[in-house]
Amino acid sequence: MPCSRSRDGSQPSLVMSNSNLHQKEAISFLGLTITSDLSWNTYIQSIVKKVAQRIGALYRASHYLSPPAILYFYKSSIRPVMEYCCHLWAGASKTCLSTLDRLERRVKNLVGPQLASELQPLSVRRDVASLSLFYRYYFGRCSSALSESVPKPQVFSRNTRRASPTACYHVETERTGTVSRSNSFFVRTSKLWNKLPLTCFPNQYNLGSFKRRVNRHLMSCYVV
Repeated sequence: MPCSRSRDGSQPSLVMSNSNLHQKEAISFLGLTITSDLSWNTYIQSIVKKVAQRIGALYRASHYLSPPAILYFYKSSIRPVMEYCCHLWAGASKTCLSTLDRLERRVKNLVGPQLASELQPLSVRRDVASLSLFYRYYFGRCSSALSESVPKPQVFSRNTRRASPTACYHVETERTGTVSRSNSFFVRTSKLWNKLPLTCFPNQYNLGSFKRRVNRHLMSCYVV
């Protein structure tokens, strides 16, 4: 599968052992669909279809299930499908991601406003997941390849306004020339990371505490 974002669609022929290799537009890898144009739209559309079928089943069974049971089924067997490896595709277009929000609204209509208020926005959950992984990578609790991919610490002069206690965790943000690169995991998440207040960081490495603090902070900043 040749990968390119070129709009002309032309790709060189690939030959191995004097035989032309059949080219594919997409491949499945560890449950993700990767396309030749490096877009996540095809993958998100596939999970939208799968989730819509499961939510349809909930609607048909809603006469036999209580609202708490419906919410339990959604959180245990449907929402995980909508969040699998979300740190990789969280930078997809808002139009594409909004289809997932519409599906969740169908569940909220089933369980009622009181129970629906317990559901955190999917966008917040994606950011928490991304920042939690970044936290692990930043402190080297991962493979060396991932640790080395974390942007380097950013150094500020003490006489600048940005030289605050929070700046000790700041990382360099890459200047990108394409939308796809700016929406990739490390580039996108490093910008979120630099916006976190110092209160989100425990005194020592503690992933659980960091995740809870980030979750509270993002929820307090969330605007409908």
